Amino acid sequence: MKPRCTKPGRRVLKDCTLKGIVLKAVGRNSNNATSRQIFNSIEYRNYNTFRVSLNRYVKQGYLKKRGDKKPYHYCLTKKGFLHANDPFVLKKRRELRYWQHMSRIMSNEKEFMHGISRFIQYQPEMALREICKGPYFKDDNSFHGYYKRIIDGQSKEIRELQDNLCRIGYRPQR
Repeated sequence: MKPRCTKPGRRVLKDCTLKGIVLKAVGRNSNNATSRQIFNSIEYRNYNTFRVSLNRYVKQGYLKKRGDKKPYHYCLTKKGFLHANDPFVLKKRRELRYWQHMSRIMSNEKEFMHGISRFIQYQPEMALREICKGPYFKDDNSFHGYYKRIIDGQSKEIRELQDNLCRIGYRPQR
């Protein structure tokens, strides 16, 4: 694994990558290894940072700490075996749930139109830009004009409200 550089002279591995390396190292050591054995079997430079990560993996349920006194022996849990095979499994599940949620919204016309109206209401300039990029409205000038008028009308209302607030003495806090 190639570490990424965050600051000059400082090399850091991304969390999922380090987690995968550590869990695989525990598995290679017959699922029973001390922290020093794990550290020596991976390419990582900072032992203290490694120990912090190791304790975090115990708290998160990837590893079990065995023994009453130092040096403790670490072994993989069920969750640890799963993540040793694929350290990005949680990210993949989260992404899958996100796309399942998005597909439910897209398949329900009422929810989809509600989402689009909110997008246009709260981010009108970005909405118009993104909608205009779509292949369906590429050469439709009436569509662009319609939404341009809506956005201009909303901008005018916002400016009028801000002017009225300024006239009565209200100054927005920033």
